[in-house]
Amino acid sequence: TPAKKIKAGWIYVGPIGDYGWTYAHNAGREYVEKRFAGTVETVYIESVPEAECLPKIESLIAEGCEIDNMGTYFAELYQPYYLCGLVAGAISQTLKFGYVAAYPIPEVVRHINSWVLGIWEGLWHRYKRGDLSLDDLKKAEVHVKWLYSWYDPPAATDAARSLVEMYDADVLAFTEDSPATLQVAEEYQKAGRKVWSYSHYSSMIDYGPTAHLMGQLVDWGLMYEYILAY
Repeated sequence: TPAKKIKAGWIYVGPIGDYGWTYAHNAGREYVEKRFAGTVETVYIESVPEAECLPKIESLIAEGCEIDNMGTYFAELYQPYYLCGLVAGAISQTLKFGYVAAYPIPEVVRHINSWVLGIWEGLWHRYKRGDLSLDDLKKAEVHVKWLYSWYDPPAATDAARSLVEMYDADVLAFTEDSPATLQVAEEYQKAGRKVWSYSHYSSMIDYGPTAHLMGQLVDWGLMYEYILAY
């Protein structure tokens, strides 16, 4: 428990209702607010582009936010992306895979690379069992659509549909902070076409109960508890 009552501020790149990255971080904020009820007050600002972050930080300081330590923290998300790829390689019938990606930055590229490595491992196991031939493996393809946005449901929807229609992708992964890609997969499932997708940072299964395979989930609450307590 913090030694004195403190006020802590959060600045989010997207809206708290995105059901992805920001939603998961805000759940962590809500967790520590309950965990330290009476000793920690939290405030937040949502939908702040990276270039506009500094004045928002200054405004939170002016409001009395006093967590002044500086550090970095993250999750090893490439690991669950690899597992998601394993499942994709195991379930795909078209051997065509699509990725809806936010920005071409190292972290997102790492997600894609890990997913592709998992896909290849899944396909290789099918080959070793005799379910696929070498010619089948040569036909496997991965296609990426870049959005240049962390949160853009309409663009993600269009990208996901184009991956299915243009390339016959039947498994869709994504780094975009909405359930739009999963919803597209669910639409195809309801229309009788097998297309699969995932959750992203928080559970999205309600948006695609038939198309949902698995996902990479992050609980930031314990990290925020550690930061505020120590």
